[in-house]
Amino acid sequence: MKRSLSLLLVVILLGLGLLGNISCKKKESGDKKDNSQSGNDKPTTQIPEKVLQKLGVLKTPVPQATNEIPQVYGPGISHLASLAGVVEMYDDGLVVADVIFYSGPIYEQWKENKDGKEVTVRGPMRPSTLITTTSNNLGFKTYIGCNKSGYDELNKYYKQVLENGRYQQFKDEQGALVFLKRLVSSGIPVMAYVDMGAIGEVAGGQYIDITSFDSVNIYINESYRTAAEGGMNRALKTEDFLKVWSFGDAAITPNLIYFFEQYQVKRPDVEMLASIKKESRSIPKYLKADADKVEKGELSVAQYQSFGSLGGAKRSSLAIYFKSNSYEDLGNTYSGIAKQYSDLRSIIDPKQAADKYREIAKLEEKASASWQ
Repeated sequence: MKRSLSLLLVVILLGLGLLGNISCKKKESGDKKDNSQSGNDKPTTQIPEKVLQKLGVLKTPVPQATNEIPQVYGPGISHLASLAGVVEMYDDGLVVADVIFYSGPIYEQWKENKDGKEVTVRGPMRPSTLITTTSNNLGFKTYIGCNKSGYDELNKYYKQVLENGRYQQFKDEQGALVFLKRLVSSGIPVMAYVDMGAIGEVAGGQYIDITSFDSVNIYINESYRTAAEGGMNRALKTEDFLKVWSFGDAAITPNLIYFFEQYQVKRPDVEMLASIKKESRSIPKYLKADADKVEKGELSVAQYQSFGSLGGAKRSSLAIYFKSNSYEDLGNTYSGIAKQYSDLRSIIDPKQAADKYREIAKLEEKASASWQ
């Protein structure tokens, strides 16, 4: 059943042009799973070596290593696409539909909150705070590594991770590179945050998966390119990888990586559905307010196009959920709404985009009434 739903998700998202290609190559890594607790409640800048040993992390990297991480194409949602590749390597029963569904409501991601108040979150911190909540919903602990200059930024949003001994602070980029290679050498999938503008490509941060390394290159999966376009196992010279990993948008938190430990079963899907259902009552109000912001120029073209990617992906996953549970009509309704969100990605005129927001608000309001 799970595989058939995965195929259905691919078909729907191909039609949206949102998550157009999923190439799944997996490497057995069951022996890397561990249910250990860190046992350290005090803030620390190093993951205890005994924890790394329990996770199966080698003390020194091998000369070259490969993790065959599934490549997921997801322009505009690289944090979710990269996470989907990682969790499927651990458990091929968890597909991209699960990751998107378990990331929760749309505006919970779009509007960052701290202590109940909306806050401005810079650079990689905005989507990355959602990596920890989504992975936790799926039954994974998050571990973070970062150069010491990014500590203050991390401490604002990852205090719990830092306080529980799941943070590795690097002295410099060479130390970060060695640690990254230790993880890959151990069969542990790794996510990283980079800005390709540092090597003359389109500027802007994105999440990637590290698939392998050798004496010359670091190999990555990108979510902004399909496999056919070279997004799977793309080779970067090590010196170029270090640039994109430390400069541009990535300079806010240089050498930022994530890796994970599967320690429990995922949350019941009915709990996630309840949070999505709750938001469905208020999302028309949010959309109408944002329509006004778009019209006034308070939300940029890049921002509302990114929002379209996020909304399209989330409503596609909700459509899959309903169809898999025999609610065909609701599934078809949200498939149509997903298409409306994804249309935002091709609109460059703010007035047209604002009209699209209001159109989606009406559709969301009607759909919400049918399952409250």
